Amino acid sequence: MQLRSHGRIYTMGLWCVLLAYDAALALTLIYFLFLAPLAYIYMLLLPIPVLAPLYLFRRLYPPPDSRERWWLYIRLIGITVLLLLRAGIDLWLPIRI
Repeated sequence: MQLRSHGRIYTMGLWCVLLAYDAALALTLIYFLFLAPLAYIYMLLLPIPVLAPLYLFRRLYPPPDSRERWWLYIRLIGITVLLLLRAGIDLWLPIRI
C-alpha cells in the first residue's frame, strides 16, 4: 500500500516508523514538560506533611525546658535540609549526566 503526501510516495512501513517516532517524541515532551516538574514540586512540598504534625504536637505539648526545645528545632531543620538537598540533587544530577 502506498500513500501520497506533498507529491512524494511513501510506503506504509515508513509511515509507521514516522508515526512511532512522533509518538515517542510527544510522550517525551509530555513527560519532561508536565510530569517531571510535578515530581520535583511534590518533592519540595514533602517537608509540609512531615513538619505539620510535629508543629501541632509542639503546640499541644510544649517541651519542659529550652534545651529540649532547641533539640527539636535542630531535628526539624535537619529533616528539612535533607529533603531539600535530595530534591536539589535530583534536579542537578540529570543535568550533569
